[in-house]
Amino acid sequence: MRKSTFIMAILIVLIMGGCGGQQQNAPTANSGAAKSVGSVDVIKIGVLAPTTGFMSTHGEAIKMGALITEEMINKEGGIMGKPVKMVIEDDKSDPAVAAEKAKQLINKDKVQFLIGTGSSAETLAVVPVAEESKIPFIYSLDGECKTCSLNNKQEKAKYIFASGPTPEMLLDKFLPEMMNKFGKKVFFVGADYVFPHFMNDIAEKIVIEKGGEVVGSDYAPTDTTDYSPIINRIKKAEPDILFLTLPGTTGVTFVKQARQFGIFEKMAVTGSATFDTESYSAIGKISEGVYVVNRYSGLLENEANTNFIKAFKDKFNPKYPIGPTASSGTYGAVMALKAAVEKAGKTDADAVVAALEGLKLNLPQGEVEIDKENHIFKQHVYMMQINNGDYQIVQDLGMSNHPGFIGCSIEQ
Repeated sequence: MRKSTFIMAILIVLIMGGCGGQQQNAPTANSGAAKSVGSVDVIKIGVLAPTTGFMSTHGEAIKMGALITEEMINKEGGIMGKPVKMVIEDDKSDPAVAAEKAKQLINKDKVQFLIGTGSSAETLAVVPVAEESKIPFIYSLDGECKTCSLNNKQEKAKYIFASGPTPEMLLDKFLPEMMNKFGKKVFFVGADYVFPHFMNDIAEKIVIEKGGEVVGSDYAPTDTTDYSPIINRIKKAEPDILFLTLPGTTGVTFVKQARQFGIFEKMAVTGSATFDTESYSAIGKISEGVYVVNRYSGLLENEANTNFIKAFKDKFNPKYPIGPTASSGTYGAVMALKAAVEKAGKTDADAVVAALEGLKLNLPQGEVEIDKENHIFKQHVYMMQINNGDYQIVQDLGMSNHPGFIGCSIEQ
């Protein structure tokens, strides 16, 4: 009898102890905030930054943008009281590496969101990883539409967003302005991978639609070191405008050789990605006078840009202009995620996606709205000219949006 009484007493103590434990762990007014952001201690954002390979100049800018954004947000108390941690990986400008790094960030590092990638090929490799893992991914550089569904190009992918403008958004007003100013004969040169082909194909169509003439079109591998055959064909064609889509180190190599041949003195030079501010440290003064179109200049006057520029300069003391990769790209993508988490009240992927759709906010490039139909950021684009070592704004071409899923490069 005593033995059974003793056992019963132990059981009562255990039961009471269990109840007491439950009461201690019950949500309180102070722990509600933690629950509202998914009970996480740190909000982790995976950053794919190609700090090596042919897109290394952009990758370094992505990395710096991520570091300063982490610092700025955490100084202001984080996101809903939670610190932000940027987990940065070098994808080596290689699509296969980018896909593996994305998987590592999701499965090992347990990031809640992804941003970054330097080229369309890298982005295309990461999109299915993010979509199938149900991780919101904002690819941050310019490029053709990649936000359509993996199964249907007429529908949006649920977790994929684009903060950079598409070729259609950049060129629709810019190219006609250039042809009115300099003439209608255009020669195109691009690196031989997805984005330059898409960009130049669209540009050629605009040139023809506006009564212009495509007098040449050439593509070269990204590891090309001798562009003299292409340069000679350009000289022979005598275009009014030379349009270059040679991102990263490919553009630096071409521009140096083209200058030696006197090309820039004989025609107007413009393009996409070639003269990005991320390449300015390498191209430098030989890009003077070139016309560009982009979503951002460090000379834009607005509160978001002023705050970002000050923080960036204080931390890195850059010798060259600050470009869209670090600012509107990386910083802008993270600030959009921050706003969406705060709007949703949690880090749950589906809730954040719903909050991102239609979101309006002010970023360094100006006012932005995330198109709820195709997940591509609507934003201003600017015609600029490189003068006196900076990107001088010639004209605000207005708010631009991408039409549906036109040109989506996702393979079905």
